[in-house]
Amino acid sequence: LLGMLAMPNKTLCQCLWFLMENRHWTVPSTFFEHTGLHVNYHGKIKNDQYNNMGTGVLMAICVGLRLRLSLIEQIFNKSQNKLNRYQDPDKTYIRILEYFPGITINDFNGMLEVAKLPQLGTENKAS
Repeated sequence: LLGMLAMPNKTLCQCLWFLMENRHWTVPSTFFEHTGLHVNYHGKIKNDQYNNMGTGVLMAICVGLRLRLSLIEQIFNKSQNKLNRYQDPDKTYIRILEYFPGITINDFNGMLEVAKLPQLGTENKAS
């Protein structure tokens, strides 16, 4: 994966699909279960058609994949989004990932709710 992330000819979707295949997320329902994102995103990533995804979608995928912060930062560098350590919500995302590596999307969203920040995923957004 690190090699793929460094290759300019590999897209963000190709890198994410590589991870998703290795996690056996080959069906949309598994993707939804781990990320809380609509199943349509699964097909867009698989077909290399969603390289311009927003920060919230990309973070939900990274958290769902249970990636370490250092790898998440490299994935964000591959994307059009950059994490800002000094501004919310990115600051809180980073703090959660530093203290709770491998956290589930549900637990991550619970912490976002306590911090009064919007939850990740397309279901059960914070109201």
